[in-house]
Amino acid sequence: MNTRPHFLAALVWLIVALASAPAPAAGGLQRCQARDGSRIYTDRACASYGAQPLPLPADLLNRLAREQAGMYSTAGVTTPTLANAGIGRRSPASGCARNARQLSLDLQAAFALGDVNRIAESYHWAGLPHRQGQQILQRLQQLTRRPLLDAQYFAATIASSGLSFAPTATATSDDAGIVQLRFQDQVVDLTVARYAGCYFVRF
Repeated sequence: MNTRPHFLAALVWLIVALASAPAPAAGGLQRCQARDGSRIYTDRACASYGAQPLPLPADLLNRLAREQAGMYSTAGVTTPTLANAGIGRRSPASGCARNARQLSLDLQAAFALGDVNRIAESYHWAGLPHRQGQQILQRLQQLTRRPLLDAQYFAATIASSGLSFAPTATATSDDAGIVQLRFQDQVVDLTVARYAGCYFVRF
């Protein structure tokens, strides 16, 4: 018996249910790894199962996002986005992001403004040839046209089971990881780079 459609339908239902709650849906659905290596999908904190949080796979999130966007469209409801939340971007005079959490907040605010130049301030351009830089700028411009739902940082940790990622609020000089951008119909994972004491993202 194929349980995959039922599993996917349950996840879609959970995303939609969380979207109607006060907290954003992006932060409600959790993927956890238990001590025995099994994976748990839940709307509760992973710690309540004695498990560690993991980022949801981009391909799964992409499918769920398309389903969710279709449900919102069918219901005639506007999908909640950061652009609707009135988020403000830090002034350029305040300098670069000094930790990965601040970096993800900068990206959220820049996308809410819809300004590719403010998004580009958070990108790691050092050492890129001009042609590649132009291609990246065009890709960022394309992403700017998409409503962003959330941007979350996941720190990378190395364990006996291999490389894994977990949400964190701060970062140290030794931290690495990804910032996961969640759009209405797409999820993009960006690598976090630390350069000259600042934190940036790159494809």
